[in-house]
Amino acid sequence: MIYRLKIDAFALTDGFKAAVTRAAENPFLSRSTVSLHDGGVLGAATHYGSHQTPDLIFVEEGEDDQAMMDHLAQLANVCDPGSRVVVVGDLNDITVYRTLLSQGISEYLVLPVTPQTVVQTIENIFVDPNAQPKGRSVVVFGATGGAGSSTVAMNTAW
Repeated sequence: MIYRLKIDAFALTDGFKAAVTRAAENPFLSRSTVSLHDGGVLGAATHYGSHQTPDLIFVEEGEDDQAMMDHLAQLANVCDPGSRVVVVGDLNDITVYRTLLSQGISEYLVLPVTPQTVVQTIENIFVDPNAQPKGRSVVVFGATGGAGSSTVAMNTAW
């Protein structure tokens, strides 16, 4: 599925910036608009005080869990209800994860984050589990070389 989304990412570290930049090059996001900003959660809260929120917001947070919750409360005050938020941080704690999900955060990722993780997270958030598959695979193979399986495969595809 090729997505047509507006995605903003508010990063604090170079590693997360690089992951988002590489993820934006993925063919699944070729129709999406990905913007990269500095500032983390507080930068996002400041930015969206005067701008409309996009479909998806990635925010990086480097503080402890209480400061993170306070910063996310500020962001929640300026976010549109339809926007999805993914928090990226270095806290690897299941209670923090569950608290964030119960507060309406779509996902929490633990640093370091790879470009594949970013794309997979977007797909998990926006995929429709009831959607019909868009294609199917058919395999054609011959028992020996020169049996004509390439010709059969080409004619089947046609």
